Amino acid sequence: MKICYLLQGRDNPEVALQYAIALSKEAVVVLTLNDEKWRNEAYFTLVKNHNILLSTSTPFAQEGDLSSTRCWLYQMKDALEKFDFDLCVNLTEKTLPKTSRTEWIQMLESTYTKNAISFERDSESDSELAETMKRYFFSTNSKKFAVSERFRKNARHTSNLAYSFGFKRKLKDVVYEGQPWFVFDKQTALNFSSNLSYCTEAFLLSWYPERVLFQTMWKKFLGHKEIDNVCFVETGKYKSNTFFKEYGTLPQRKEIAEILTNFEPSYIAPYDFIADEVVEKTDRSLVQRMIDNFKKKK
Repeated sequence: MKICYLLQGRDNPEVALQYAIALSKEAVVVLTLNDEKWRNEAYFTLVKNHNILLSTSTPFAQEGDLSSTRCWLYQMKDALEKFDFDLCVNLTEKTLPKTSRTEWIQMLESTYTKNAISFERDSESDSELAETMKRYFFSTNSKKFAVSERFRKNARHTSNLAYSFGFKRKLKDVVYEGQPWFVFDKQTALNFSSNLSYCTEAFLLSWYPERVLFQTMWKKFLGHKEIDNVCFVETGKYKSNTFFKEYGTLPQRKEIAEILTNFEPSYIAPYDFIADEVVEKTDRSLVQRMIDNFKKKK
C-alpha cells in the first residue's frame, strides 16, 4: 500500500522537516512550510530525497483559516502530478504518530480503508452550526487567531455586528462538520482537487473551514460512495482506534525524535536537531547551525 502524506509545517518548520524525512522512508510526502527562509533551506536539504515534494502552490496554511483547506487541496493536486499512491493522509507538524508505521499500515489493510473522515453534525439539523456558517469572520488569517482565545472572541463579535447589518452568507448546500483529519483514496483526491473553486465559493471567511469543507465536499460530490465515519487522530472525544495524536504544545525535540523513530525505525534524528536544545538556546536554523559548526572545525 502506497501512502502519500499531505504535511503542513505551520508553526515549527524544523519539526515539520524532520517529520517529512521520517515519513518519506516508506512513503511519499507533499510538504508545505509557512516560513519562507525555511522553504529555501529545505529545498537544498531535500534535493536528493525523491520521496518528498516541497510544495509552493500555497505559501501559507493556518489553523482556523481557509488557507489550511486550500493548502491540503493543492497538496492533493501536487501529489497527483508527482507521485503514484493509493491513499493520501493529511497531517501537520503537531499531529504526531502514536504507534509504529507497521501497526498503522496493518490497520488500513486489514479494514480495507479507502476513505475515512468524521461526521459530527450538519447545518440542516443543528441550528447553531447553521447560524455560525452564515456569518463572515474577517480576521482568521491573522497569526493571533490560531493562538489567542481573546482574538477569536473579538472575531465573533465583529461577525455578529456584520450579521446584524445584513452581511450574511447564503447556504446553498447542507454543511457537514467533523474533525479535519482524513484518509482519501486517489480517486477522491482527484475529484476534490478538480473542484478547488468550491472551497473559496462556499467557505470564504468562514469559521474553521477545515472542519467542514471536506465533509461537505464529500456529500456534495461523492455522496453516492461509501466512507468510514471515523477519525484516526486522537483529539477531543476521539481516543480509541487512533494512530496519531494532535498536540496543543509540541513535546521537546528529543521526545519528538523518539516518537518518529518509534514510527519509522530507519529514521535517525540529526544530532543538531536534539543536541542544541540542551546545550544552547538559539534562533538559528538547523542548516545554519551545521554551517557554523563546520566553520568552527576549520
